[in-house]
Amino acid sequence: MEIRQGDIVWYDFGFPVDARQAGRRSVLVIQSDVFNENVTYPLALIVPVTTKGKRFHVPIQPDSNNNLAQQSFVKCEQVHTVLKSELGSQIGFLLPEDLVKVKMRLRDVMSI
Repeated sequence: MEIRQGDIVWYDFGFPVDARQAGRRSVLVIQSDVFNENVTYPLALIVPVTTKGKRFHVPIQPDSNNNLAQQSFVKCEQVHTVLKSELGSQIGFLLPEDLVKVKMRLRDVMSI
């Protein structure tokens, strides 16, 4: 499956462990397309998308591009490295203006 930065796809986090995400969830691909397009690089960076937001999450309104059913929130503090082969089907993608908000929040979370 080809992925691009800004894609929203399905991913199964598996069984709950501590306070981590669990089960099948929508996630946002945040990894650079330089790595996404590299067929020999098997990993992808993702963050969960949830319907329950907190002050520091990035709100996303549903539209015909992201195909979200309701207002959702990108959890930029929960960056995960996963195998590309474990990513599920595409749900949609973020508009550039929403992706910029996510990138800004990632910078805040990581102090970079």
